[in-house]
Amino acid sequence: MIVFKQLSQNWTIADYHKIRRHLIPKPGEVNSFYRWDDLNLGMDVEIYGVTYHIVDCDEFTKNFFNHVEIQLNRNEEFPYDPFLVNQEKTKPHPRTTTTQDPEKLALRQFLRNDRKVLRFYAVLDNRNESFGHTRQFIIQYYLSDDTTRVNEVYKNNSGYLEFPTFCRRQRIPKKVQGVVMDEP
Repeated sequence: MIVFKQLSQNWTIADYHKIRRHLIPKPGEVNSFYRWDDLNLGMDVEIYGVTYHIVDCDEFTKNFFNHVEIQLNRNEEFPYDPFLVNQEKTKPHPRTTTTQDPEKLALRQFLRNDRKVLRFYAVLDNRNESFGHTRQFIIQYYLSDDTTRVNEVYKNNSGYLEFPTFCRRQRIPKKVQGVVMDEP
């Protein structure tokens, strides 16, 4: 027979086993030990001077007693324990208070999105300026590291030297601060 303590939030392994597995003598009797047929729901069992009240059992035990045709008494409610009730009331809500490592997040993003590129076609129309015309661009957004590259698409005999990279691959801020624009 083994006696276990009911688990609580801050239990330790040393508290878990109240009585280790061995033959437990019946109180007041010599060379007489508890057997499985001495136990039933709703009864008191005295073990080494401590009285335990049996209130319930697991499904395997119920099936075993049913198989050997011993009628189990009705199970009872566990006695009211104000400490456990108070412990349940004051249990903190589950929430995460730690942040994830940014390097791990970047690695996860890279592994998920490596070689995935969003490609957009754009036109710069500056015909309202002197000597202005339309210019075509390809904007590539790399999902693996949130960088952007802008390449210009040249037409034959356009008059531009063919350096297709208009803006190298880099992170581009959404809002630019500290840049002074010339006003007309």
